[in-house]
Amino acid sequence: DQAILAYKELTQGAVSNYSEKALIRLIGLLKNKSEWVAAIPYLEKLDTIASFEENKRFAVFNLMQGYYLEGSFPKTLKITDRVLNIPNLESSIHWDALTLKAKSALALKDTITAAATYKQLETAPQSEVAAEAIYFRAHQLYQQGMFEESNVLIDKIAQLGGSTGIWNVKALLLLAKNYFKLQDVFQAVFVLESIIENFDRYPELIKESKSLLELYKDSSLSTNPSANEIE
Repeated sequence: DQAILAYKELTQGAVSNYSEKALIRLIGLLKNKSEWVAAIPYLEKLDTIASFEENKRFAVFNLMQGYYLEGSFPKTLKITDRVLNIPNLESSIHWDALTLKAKSALALKDTITAAATYKQLETAPQSEVAAEAIYFRAHQLYQQGMFEESNVLIDKIAQLGGSTGIWNVKALLLLAKNYFKLQDVFQAVFVLESIIENFDRYPELIKESKSLLELYKDSSLSTNPSANEIE
């Protein structure tokens, strides 16, 4: 804490030869304490005054994370575009920027930007990121009534393997909904029972699966699948 106070003093007032270095040290200390919101004003100042390209990149990359964690989604969208336009961008930062851009657009209900960005993320090297992106498109197809096409994408998520985390379970839940819409109640029930049996580490999804299972079991093939469905 004393070090933080000392570096804050050095960053106050007019820009000096020490300002840039002090900002880097101060931001590092705040990041180590997970105080991202507190670091944002200093990152913004560093972005403004940085004379070294390396320090400006440091500021921009960290502002991208900070704005997102703060919930400042319009600022996140704007700065991710800056990041993505940086020449010779590291691959990991490229994918991070696309991920934060997609999530921020979705939070702002900008489905056009979200869809375009998630489409790029479908080829991400991280299986969990790719699964989230494919799930987004599969869910869009479900909402458009294209249930069989949605299932094709869900199969792609399954092919990514076991490192897809919660998106594998979300995909299975969507698969059950698609089957129900296609009037295949047997398959829908089978998938839901499998979720309930195997994924108790996701209690919210288990709760939804149980609600759907009760609804589907009470239905018949002659029942309108759209009636009273839990979305």
